[in-house]
Amino acid sequence: MPTIAESLTTALQHHTAGRLSEAEQLYREILQSGPNHADAWHLLGVIAYQRGQYQAAIESIQRALELKPDFAEAHNNLGNALTNQGKLDEAVACCRRALELKPDFAEAHYNLGIALKCQGKLDEAVACYRRALELKPDYADAHSNLLCTHQYRVGVTLSELAMGHAEYDRQHAAPLRTTWRWPENDRDLHRPLRVGFVSPDFGRHPVGYFLIRVLENLDRDPLETVCYSDRIVKDDLTARFQSAAVLWRDVQG
Repeated sequence: MPTIAESLTTALQHHTAGRLSEAEQLYREILQSGPNHADAWHLLGVIAYQRGQYQAAIESIQRALELKPDFAEAHNNLGNALTNQGKLDEAVACCRRALELKPDFAEAHYNLGIALKCQGKLDEAVACYRRALELKPDYADAHSNLLCTHQYRVGVTLSELAMGHAEYDRQHAAPLRTTWRWPENDRDLHRPLRVGFVSPDFGRHPVGYFLIRVLENLDRDPLETVCYSDRIVKDDLTARFQSAAVLWRDVQG
């Protein structure tokens, strides 16, 4: 019979590998034997968040914080879930509490930046992203959101945006080029041309609204469209994308 610590280690291995159902089952078994295990409640909430079940995530993480009020990671992830529900003041408060407990918490600086960006406080958001990058220079998500936020700030020039994107390329994209391989495509000139679309936004999102009619009106004879979807929450527009694509691939996680 494994101990709770051993079960938690196994659950984390499943969780890290993206086997969410196996991880969830083990977290629930841990809570059956010890319902006051804050880590298990927190990680159960993280799984709910990864599935787009934000209210369930909030309830589970709040339970973890009742048991362990100084749990910085839980405050941070509660802020994430609240941001996705549009409860931005509460989200900001959660992220700030995480930083009170753990000032050098790069992820909390980053998530505070996201909540502030959603509030329209762009200069404050940029400061958060920059602090996250000071603490974690290879933090690609923070760098990406920094570039995104710059596009909405008054006074930022096109040359500054170009320089920012070039730096992102140098730091995050260029090192990957050594792994690129030319695809071994069929050279038949008469075969359909396969075109891939990759996005987390095949659904009710500006990208989805702009793109759906393009895909629905592409001629399937010369083109074979493949959608690689990184979307968590699927909706009726997602269903339209699935119908429009010749091939659909869920790659979330």
